[in-house]
Amino acid sequence: MSHTLMVAIPEDAYQGLVRSANEKGQSAEETAAEILADALGDPVLKLAGCLTFNSPDIAERHDEYIGAGILSGPEGQ
Repeated sequence: MSHTLMVAIPEDAYQGLVRSANEKGQSAEETAAEILADALGDPVLKLAGCLTFNSPDIAERHDEYIGAGILSGPEGQ
């Protein structure tokens, strides 16, 4: 299912969007939808397959592991 959304953006952002769309061979609308979907997705999923973990449940509990890392501090203490 898709929805139509009308959004006003500054001229410089629009020109950048058009350039990006042209480079991809897409319409500005297709590129904007792709960018928005990527921005709203789970950023951890972009790392899928790139990292190795000893925890077999990393896919289900990644937010918990990230939170524990943040609470332990920058040095992992």
